Amino acid sequence: CPWNDPGAISLQGELMDVQGDMYLKISLLLYSLYCLLAWLGLIILTSLISVANVFNTISTNVGLRRRDFGMLRSAGFREKDLLRMMNYECLTYGCKALVWGVPISLVLSYLIQAIDRGITNTEFVPPWNALLIAALCVFIVVFTTMFYAVSRLRKDNPIDAIRMENT
Repeated sequence: CPWNDPGAISLQGELMDVQGDMYLKISLLLYSLYCLLAWLGLIILTSLISVANVFNTISTNVGLRRRDFGMLRSAGFREKDLLRMMNYECLTYGCKALVWGVPISLVLSYLIQAIDRGITNTEFVPPWNALLIAALCVFIVVFTTMFYAVSRLRKDNPIDAIRMENT
């Protein structure tokens, strides 16, 4: 009878240990996946709120300066000159955001890796790829928003824009 055989009991115990280890590994994997999805959801939500904030700020700023742009156009500013001015403004917005954002993110990355260093014993490696992607995203959002706001300005008659006191 295999139940009375000590070798069979030992094999059965090892099988139970393997099943327990597999259960533990699967549950740790699912927990890690759950944490990853929660962090990604938080990052995506924060990014969408930030993009909406930038879009609202820039389009409102351009809308409030509608009268000024009408005066510039009536004084001889061409469409090309207006776009050039807005491009410089976009570069200023993006660079200003990066001047603040890059050092803060490097300090936070260092602190996170310092905490992790106690567990894994690794050196600090700046996340250059992530910073490059973030910088590109900043400029894409700012330029896209600015082009949207300027496209609304193109439809305006300069004389009507000057007559408007407040939009």
